[in-house]
Amino acid sequence: MINPDIPVTDVKGLSLFKNNTVVDIYGLIKELNSRYTASGKPYVDIVLSDKGGTVDVKIWDATGEELPANTGDAVKIRGAVGEWNSKPQLTVKYDRTANPFLRKIDFNVDEVKEDDLIACAPISGQELWQRLKTMVDDFENHELKAIILKFLTQYEQELLYYPGGESVHHAVKSGLLYHIYGMVIMGEGSAAFYGLDKELLISGAIIHDIGKLKEYQSNENGIVLDRSVDGQLLGHMIIGVDMLDELACGVDISPECLMLLKHMIISHHYDETWGAYQKPMFPEAELLHHLDLMDSRMNIMMSYYENLQAGEFSEKNYWLGRRAYKPKL
Repeated sequence: MINPDIPVTDVKGLSLFKNNTVVDIYGLIKELNSRYTASGKPYVDIVLSDKGGTVDVKIWDATGEELPANTGDAVKIRGAVGEWNSKPQLTVKYDRTANPFLRKIDFNVDEVKEDDLIACAPISGQELWQRLKTMVDDFENHELKAIILKFLTQYEQELLYYPGGESVHHAVKSGLLYHIYGMVIMGEGSAAFYGLDKELLISGAIIHDIGKLKEYQSNENGIVLDRSVDGQLLGHMIIGVDMLDELACGVDISPECLMLLKHMIISHHYDETWGAYQKPMFPEAELLHHLDLMDSRMNIMMSYYENLQAGEFSEKNYWLGRRAYKPKL
């Protein structure tokens, strides 16, 4: 039930409230971590998300084991609006004798719909999957066509909801497919301009992050709940090469073609400091790296840019190493 004396807001609306205003907010727990202050006192650090973005929630004097929810759950939280590093933040002082400040949402009772809380790619997963499949159906190279269609078909259900990452870029439902599709669309024109093998480039774009399907453990809302043991010990590139070998079984594909696809997987991060095992050694692999970097960087930039007012700077982004600015033009 809603308390009429306490305003209800979403993530974007938090910035409209003065510090120390107590509000109710609905969202999905994207991350939940138990931590300790420098003096040894426990607190819980939550990243809460909805369609409009994410907000950090600090629950002081509590441990994760005491909370009635975990990563991936839809919850209602009551806390005080604050600010940290120029961003809104919600803080809660845990009181074991008080009414619950955090509870799971009952969608049959609470005045909120699950779809209102799920951050999604701007194009549905089903539509993205169908567009990619239609492109591959038109391939002239039967080797690439066979193995990429097998991948799209075998992993269709996971592709429909998997995010592109935990938090850095495309970290939304269907984010992985949206990332792939963005690379494919940009790659088509680039391949034509440079006279490259368009079908090889598209194939590399579709399978470059294949290993994330087994590196991450995601729920159907596109929230990464954990990393698999293989994901932590091997990473998505080695996993991707193993998955490609499995897909190649029973497919008419030459060793050369399979090797090219594997090279595109292990080299798309370009440098060993970013986790690559080789630098790109042929033009399509080189272009694939730049498409991956451009699409991920632009996704990070746009996630900050779209929430800015004209003439306003964002806070500094860790991954970009700089702030974003929205021109007044």
